Amino acid sequence: MNKLKVWVGILLVFLLGALAGSLGTGAYFKHRIERFSRGRHPPIRVVMMKKLAHELDLTQTQRLEIEKILDQLEIKLHELRQKHRPELEGVFGHSFDMIKEKLDQDQKAKLDEIREELRKRHPSKKNKSR
Repeated sequence: MNKLKVWVGILLVFLLGALAGSLGTGAYFKHRIERFSRGRHPPIRVVMMKKLAHELDLTQTQRLEIEKILDQLEIKLHELRQKHRPELEGVFGHSFDMIKEKLDQDQKAKLDEIREELRKRHPSKKNKSR
């Protein structure tokens, strides 16, 4: 009987550890995915610099020079996004309108909620003034 209690105890500890690890991993990845989807991911400069510095074994001088280049990249990407944002919003708007034609009234209302949620996540200058 004593051996049985020991084995049950060991099995219970193992199962609880596996459960805790699984829940912890799930929570971690959920948090990372939510953070990324809400646009709270690190700037491209930070991500690229970390990878380049690690894989290319950059000197301090190289790091400083490359950081300047990556800063310019971020500025250019931001300008490009702003320049083409109206076009992208138009494409998305047209697609949502086409989708709406295929839906019933309840689905249309739900689609409008989804669209508003997306607007709140990625506000444009027009939406911020509302």
